[in-house]
Amino acid sequence: MESSSSIDTDIFDILLVGGGIVGNVLSLALAGQPLRIGIIEAQSSPATSQAIQHHRDERAIALTNASVRLFQSLGVWDAIAPYATAIQQVHVSEAGRFGQVKLRASDTGYAFLGQVVSAHRLLEALRARVSQFSNITTLYETKLEQLERNKEGYTLKLHSLDQAQYLNTRLVVAADGTQSFTRKCLNIPIKSNDYHQHAIVATLQVSHPHNGVAYERFTTSGALGALPLLGDRYVVVWTIPSNQLEDLMALSAQDFCKKLQHLWGYKLGRILSIEKRQSFLLQSVFATQQTAPFALLIGNAAHTLHPVAAQGLNLSLKDVAVFAEMVSEAIANQQDPTRYALLETYAQSRKREQVLTSVLTNTLIHLFSYEIAPLVWGRNIGLSSFNLLPTLQRIFAKRAMGLSGRLPALMRY
Repeated sequence: MESSSSIDTDIFDILLVGGGIVGNVLSLALAGQPLRIGIIEAQSSPATSQAIQHHRDERAIALTNASVRLFQSLGVWDAIAPYATAIQQVHVSEAGRFGQVKLRASDTGYAFLGQVVSAHRLLEALRARVSQFSNITTLYETKLEQLERNKEGYTLKLHSLDQAQYLNTRLVVAADGTQSFTRKCLNIPIKSNDYHQHAIVATLQVSHPHNGVAYERFTTSGALGALPLLGDRYVVVWTIPSNQLEDLMALSAQDFCKKLQHLWGYKLGRILSIEKRQSFLLQSVFATQQTAPFALLIGNAAHTLHPVAAQGLNLSLKDVAVFAEMVSEAIANQQDPTRYALLETYAQSRKREQVLTSVLTNTLIHLFSYEIAPLVWGRNIGLSSFNLLPTLQRIFAKRAMGLSGRLPALMRY
């Protein structure tokens, strides 16, 4: 359902500021509850092909096995599956060294380790599914201008179609990304870490079938990941020092391919062509608190991670699934699902996994950034030994698939 400034000002139970992947997933996870839900989205409606093309997000998303289960539970995976590529194996190595790790789906008893799909396909499927629920209202081309606390929650001053509009909600959810304006309105500070790195993302056509193998390769200039796509293509994410960005982006397509071929060798086959080269600044951001009275932060507004190991979005999706389960239980027990005690319980329940994931991500970055001989030998012996320890492999694979620990209901089969 789409709405404009004609919408009334009755109280919403939940208003999400940000209609990206995480915001739409949360609205769907709560759609079956007796809640009036609104989504505030700055971009235009995807009702026309022109709008879809203009706002298309070509990033490739690596979804864990657990995240795929979530999309299945929400009834959207069938629309996504034709565009997804299953990860059957993950290969981790260090350029010029002997150590390597191989994780195979066939060794875990699961059909796949994860799936790769473009962000715009995910978002299209989610928005189409959201439109089927009468208790969810999406306001496109609408921006938050002001947030004011009242007795029952918040009043949001919005700007839409050159008009001011006011909506009331019992719970406001900040789902508007790393630079969240909603978080700023709530006066929630952040802790940030500038890695002084950029990621160059590009799509490669290669000479050999990828057979569902994803690669993570650590080089002296940064981590280099490759995710398999349909049609024997890979999306490559190359982490580099920011002071090298200008020179690398200025290279011709042919010279850039030569650089990548040198770093990869021929693990991917021969690189035939490259397209859609883009760059992104890398930083980590953690909100000092993820809740406030009548307010919740989710997704990148709550925590933004370095892309190595592709854990950021998957962590946010598990956050959503846990919160939705707690809301469902509260409603079943005739309790207020927007009360602060529930929000705080949620935040505390997710803190350990969020911190652990952040620490593991940063450890990977720093572990492979030093060229001290004992450390080089130690990490390569460790990588090689890992393949000789099947029990440890299974534990690590379950964590990589998002299946370790207690799973929320929406991620269980």
